[in-house]
Amino acid sequence: MDKLDYIRINFRSVFDGGPHMVYVVLITLLLAPYIYFIIRRIIERLGARRELLRELRATGLSADDCRLALKTAYRIDRERPARMLSSVALFNHYVDTLGSQNVDDALFSRLERVRKALYPNPHLVHAPQSTRDLPPGVTINLARQGVAGQVATCLMVHNDLSSMRLKPHSGSLSSIQAGDELSVYFPRPEAMYTAQCRVLSHGEQLVLAHAGGDRFHTRQLREYWRVDVDIDVHFMVVAESYAQSMPPLQRVPGKLINLSGSGAALVTRHLARRGQRIQFALPLQDLLLANMQAEVLHVVPLHNNLKRLHMVFRDLDPKDQDRIVRSLFQWYRAQAAQQRDGLPLE
Repeated sequence: MDKLDYIRINFRSVFDGGPHMVYVVLITLLLAPYIYFIIRRIIERLGARRELLRELRATGLSADDCRLALKTAYRIDRERPARMLSSVALFNHYVDTLGSQNVDDALFSRLERVRKALYPNPHLVHAPQSTRDLPPGVTINLARQGVAGQVATCLMVHNDLSSMRLKPHSGSLSSIQAGDELSVYFPRPEAMYTAQCRVLSHGEQLVLAHAGGDRFHTRQLREYWRVDVDIDVHFMVVAESYAQSMPPLQRVPGKLINLSGSGAALVTRHLARRGQRIQFALPLQDLLLANMQAEVLHVVPLHNNLKRLHMVFRDLDPKDQDRIVRSLFQWYRAQAAQQRDGLPLE
């Protein structure tokens, strides 16, 4: 008897067993693809888990820390836990979610060991999503909530998963006590990042708790922070002189209506066109930048023969750019405090 005859005989005996056996066979045949799919998924997931655990062990982590890292990976992404290995941002964001819970220092220490073992650089500079992404060595601006003009610039000395340690090097924040809330500002070319952080201790260095995920915000995903201003300036065209009503090297009046570290918007009655380069003196709060140069990107007609020039700075010294950003930060804080207190803006 060959195999085909054997199957035929057994299949016939099933039908001879009555209608119930027929139903069982039909249901089994219908469910077979789904059962196969489920078994295959289980096998694939077990294989992916073994592979991930193998990679974690290769980093030199202890057995306990490997289990913690494995659990963290599945909490971050249950379907694709290996994603955690390629993105420290996912790891940092997960730790942010623990901030609202009662997490002891021992767990933070273990997670910090995992982070150092998994990522060559556990901090990010471009597009951070957490205060835990900020690297040591960067400059951070701090401000007291509700206090206008009181700003301190600090250097990030150390940043681990449990806290940030900062060293003030300009400005002042008076009467800081443990438990106070500070606003943290981190200007970057792509945006201004802000957070609300709690003071843990204050001495020669300032120790801050990390902001929770809901207290870390990104403002204006554009090049540098842009603030509305009202600054009278006199400018002249230094390249591509064009308008007969504005001869070269003749200074004409205008008003800056917004300003950032990379450009500005200026309103004037005088004729201008795209591509012109103009020069003007920019007064800041505590100094004057005498030779600012900007290129006109486009011109927007307004009422009463006014025009709004959108400009980008050219040949700007990085130190002057930093001075502009810091002045804008102080202006913004003062305006926010005046609006909150119902005072007229200056």
